Amino acid sequence: MRLLSSFPGLVAQLGLLLGAASPALAASAGETIALKAGTVYVVEGDTVLTGGAVVLIRDGKIVAVGKDIEVPAGARVVDYGADASLAPGFIAADSSYGTLSSGQRTAAPGLMAIDGFDSYVQYHQAMRAGVTSVYLAPQRGRLISGQGAVIKTGGEDLAARVLSKSTGLAGSISEDARNTTGFWEPILPATVDNGLGVERQQLPATTMGASIALRELFELAGGEESLVEEYGPHAGPVLAEMIEGKAPWRIRANTPNEIRTLLAAFAGRDVPLIIEGANDAASVADEIAKSGAMVVYIPPAPSTRDFGKGPEVRLPDPTSATRLVEAGVTVAVAPSSDPATLGFSLARAMRGGMSPEAALKAVTLNAAKALGVDDRVGSLTAGKDADVIVLSGHPAQGGTVMANWIGGEAAWQPAADAGFATVVSVSELHLGDGTVLSPGEVLLSGGKVVEAGASVSRPAGATVVRAAAAMPGAIDVLGHLGLEGSERGFSTRFDLGRIAEAPDSADRMVARAGVTTVNMTSRSVRGTSPTMAYRPASPELDQMVLRTPSALRLQWSADIPSQVGSSVRDMLAKAADYKKKWDEYAKDSAAWKPPVPEESDDEEDEDEDEDAEEEEEEEKKKKRKKGEQPPAVPVTGTWQGELLPSGTLEQRAAAAEAAAKKKKSKKKKDDEEDEAAAEAPEPIAGTKARLRLLEHADGTLEGTLRTVDEPELVMLAGKRDEYGVELSGETVSGEVSMTLTLSFDEEDESILFLRGTRTAKGETHELDLTRKSEDYPVAKRPESKPPVPEPKAPKGKPRNPGINPDLEPLRQAMLGRAAVIVSVGDYQEVLDCVDAFEKYGIKPVLFGASGAPSAARAIAGRVDGVLLTGRTVTESKGLVQRNRLATLQAAGVPVGFFSLAEEGAAGLIDVASFAVAQGMSSSGAVQALTGDAAAMLKLDRHVGTLQAGAYGDLILMDGPPLAPSTRVLRVWVGGEEVR
Repeated sequence: MRLLSSFPGLVAQLGLLLGAASPALAASAGETIALKAGTVYVVEGDTVLTGGAVVLIRDGKIVAVGKDIEVPAGARVVDYGADASLAPGFIAADSSYGTLSSGQRTAAPGLMAIDGFDSYVQYHQAMRAGVTSVYLAPQRGRLISGQGAVIKTGGEDLAARVLSKSTGLAGSISEDARNTTGFWEPILPATVDNGLGVERQQLPATTMGASIALRELFELAGGEESLVEEYGPHAGPVLAEMIEGKAPWRIRANTPNEIRTLLAAFAGRDVPLIIEGANDAASVADEIAKSGAMVVYIPPAPSTRDFGKGPEVRLPDPTSATRLVEAGVTVAVAPSSDPATLGFSLARAMRGGMSPEAALKAVTLNAAKALGVDDRVGSLTAGKDADVIVLSGHPAQGGTVMANWIGGEAAWQPAADAGFATVVSVSELHLGDGTVLSPGEVLLSGGKVVEAGASVSRPAGATVVRAAAAMPGAIDVLGHLGLEGSERGFSTRFDLGRIAEAPDSADRMVARAGVTTVNMTSRSVRGTSPTMAYRPASPELDQMVLRTPSALRLQWSADIPSQVGSSVRDMLAKAADYKKKWDEYAKDSAAWKPPVPEESDDEEDEDEDEDAEEEEEEEKKKKRKKGEQPPAVPVTGTWQGELLPSGTLEQRAAAAEAAAKKKKSKKKKDDEEDEAAAEAPEPIAGTKARLRLLEHADGTLEGTLRTVDEPELVMLAGKRDEYGVELSGETVSGEVSMTLTLSFDEEDESILFLRGTRTAKGETHELDLTRKSEDYPVAKRPESKPPVPEPKAPKGKPRNPGINPDLEPLRQAMLGRAAVIVSVGDYQEVLDCVDAFEKYGIKPVLFGASGAPSAARAIAGRVDGVLLTGRTVTESKGLVQRNRLATLQAAGVPVGFFSLAEEGAAGLIDVASFAVAQGMSSSGAVQALTGDAAAMLKLDRHVGTLQAGAYGDLILMDGPPLAPSTRVLRVWVGGEEVR
């Protein structure tokens, strides 16, 4: 850093300051969160808190629940409003997740369901339904299928997602297990007498066979060696260990006969029994209650099958779950398949009259007890995991899930544009323009500042964060972040925006330190050099670049005295002539009126030809069969879109189909339209992605992929076959492969899509990309093409003077739309430079400017700012010291801070803090870091202040801004917290 090299003492002090700031990162691990709502369903003890209550969370655990909970200072407060309710996360006591294939043996107690768990999968559909934990079955269709497990549907901590590696033994004596295939083990070597062996039939083939098999398994566990051949050498030791540890046996049984058989097999045995299924248990509810067994009730899936007409035919009994609850049985309700349908299964279980309170317990605390994880989840009790769902009403009476918290982290909530917001409430709010509100609040929503004042509105579901102080994100007026060590200079003829990519770890680190905007400049500045203002950690790629070029850097100083400022004066004169041509063009264009066109036979013929071509194209479209795509086109270009959770594209297609169905059914009744619309699932938001492709003549492809979840730019190669595109590449994290399909918009064939999957790090996501341009943005050998004649301009129309990239930035500066940063030196150079620019109506930003403090009064109001190098404090008139930055500000000259560094920009706020320690006012330094810096670069409408409409870039602090002991606690960029 050039700024720090001038004073070694500052480096040492900054080291101490940076060391003091580092605990801010560690402190986030112990963050305190307070969830507020009008109603809180504790579940434990059937407690319901109304009239407003709080769930206090720390380190992912519930600390306290109540109406009069004192929220600690600095806690993150999320107030969902008086109409919302909080409840424990739903627990799916059965699921289709992670199921392994069935083993050969009728009893495989050693098979572990946890082995089928993919810890990198986030089950978004289940989280949308309020499900935070699910049961994993080891396999299906066996008497003893293995050991079940319990996992959480989401969360960043992979270890914490596993609630139980073994819930005990799982199996079935129902119809699925009675169809067990025979066991066959080939005899090796084969002989003439024995061949390869024969298939051995296995129990249970009937309900009685299941009774016999269960008795034999208990005998096998007791050491009966004669049964080893029947059930294999591994079953006995595992069963003995499970029985000794009193592990539960979870066995599926549905009919009264199956349930009675199961109860008889376990009668008198000191083994916990859980009956799974039990969807026809109404008539045996009292017998189950007497046995002490728990029930995981699984309502039968909706079906139109015929049950028969005989006198012994039994139809599904909708009162089974209610009768079990009334008999005193601990009942958990589970979905028949997908955990996302748990709410539907619960509603069906309530058909018999089950109360809402009992229903809520059936999918929370009772489910946790049945799975043996009630010490961790199932109720909102202090000490348990902070798995909390937010609903719009009663959890068991159709309340819509508004958010899902798992382990104290927001695992799922609707997209930010659905109205979710953040309110930052602090004791000291700096707006960036010199205004300080004590206290003050700011509302962030949709990526921007909505409101700032002493008190702001709180939309329902808004996250409320309280701390000591807040200010806009700091601006590095001249930095190198993003150059990645490059020494190359910038040309005014190159679009710097093309090198902006999704944020990497360095970008996020700098943002976490409080610097949210960087005016990127090259390390080598010779003559002229443009800069680019961008927000490195912006969550939206299309909002990352603020302006390019944002400023033009010039050199006033020169080694030869006679040449000082001469090149700049010449350029200003040329720019003035260039601007004059544009002014004349604008004036002449405003006065020019196009001549009335004369009709001619040639023009009529051209119109007829154009009409014929349009008709021919429309005819081609009509002849295409429904669903038939237009001919494939090259895929060269830039494709932008989203990286999505697996299954989202299918969901979006379903939503589009439902919407189209609704549009076509205008003649139908309103309730039918509503039903069709209700079938369409809500879209899931993804993370931004950008793909650049170049297609060669032989069909091979090359390109790059940048996604928000992957800090490294992925270099790709592959091929395309008609509509199919296959790509692959290597990163430090392993191979990345992509399978995409080219498709066209049904209404407009010029709109192209690439949709498919990306596999990286063993995880598959979906890509939904739209082509934004047909250019491949790399420098390559120009191809020789025949010149295309320009269309003739109408007679008398003023001629456009054309854009000169070298002079256009200066013209924009003359119009007050762009900045000019000029390197100057002593007092006389400063005055001469300001005079020269003033002649052309430009207020420059002076860089270096050792003579600026002495000339402060002379240049006040004539410059947009000063960026000083060297010492902040100098001696003046003996032992009297003066703060050079404060001197300039006192005279009305804006100043700014800069790093001339890459990741070193993370120390910029500490540099400003040091300036305050040396006599600069705290409010002045904050303004120099934010509003004044933005005004210098003509960006103050977007960044630098907390005015309504500006980007939501904000820093939260635990003390007064720029005090040496103050830490940056949290940072938001575009309304999203940088993590």
